[in-house]
Amino acid sequence: MRCVQVAVSAQRFERESRKHKSLYGESDSDDERPLEGWLDDLEKDPTPNGLGSLLADDADKVIDEAKDSWLVLELYGPGVHVVLPMELATENELEDLMQNNIDEQASTGSNENLRLSNAWLQHCLANHTRCAPDRQDPWLPSRLIDVGTVKNETVRLVLGSSLDIRSPYAALSHRWGRDTTFVLTSAKLAAYQQEITLVEGSSTLRDAIEVTRSLGLQYLWMDSMCIVQDDASDWARVSATMSKVYGLSTCTIAAANSGSDEGGCFAQRN
Repeated sequence: MRCVQVAVSAQRFERESRKHKSLYGESDSDDERPLEGWLDDLEKDPTPNGLGSLLADDADKVIDEAKDSWLVLELYGPGVHVVLPMELATENELEDLMQNNIDEQASTGSNENLRLSNAWLQHCLANHTRCAPDRQDPWLPSRLIDVGTVKNETVRLVLGSSLDIRSPYAALSHRWGRDTTFVLTSAKLAAYQQEITLVEGSSTLRDAIEVTRSLGLQYLWMDSMCIVQDDASDWARVSATMSKVYGLSTCTIAAANSGSDEGGCFAQRN
């Protein structure tokens, strides 16, 4: 890694920026922006290696706490930045701080990566007209998993006919594996409409619910939980609408790294 900018808040930023440019031979015509500008870029500039929004602290806290000074680091790779409070960036501690921060985000399910996924999705919905589901003819699956809200985190099965037909939802693509213990059956249907107890559920279901919530969505479609597995007529009816289930979802969550539902949706990266 190499330090390319020492940024200090408001009053000191411009002076320190000029000093840095003089040391490293950068032009005075380069843009000079306040700390808020750096942080905005970090949140809006996702990079292929997943480190685009790597922060030592939450961006909102960075602004609210108004520390005296900040160290902005640029890692190898375009647009990859890290912001650290200067008081923590001593010669002896900087390397450990950087490594600890990266280790915390080794999981694809880390808070930073989930926030980045949300940012990508919101950008797509706002700017990619070809990606948006066709809402001219709105439709919902016959059943969806309600992943709960901030005020009520109860997870339960709901009928699509009971919801606003334009309600956005996520669809899950996954490999079941051999264990089919935790699936929807005729005997469990009534109970699951009251509550789905996650401690008894699969890792993939729990992870998919976490992703759905982080994306700002309330509903999730999962075949093993939204199709009555011991009802041939239900299978026939729902399977005929499978293209709509995925095609009209806001996004599809793919548990591509797991060979079964016990593997979950997330992976550890080196």
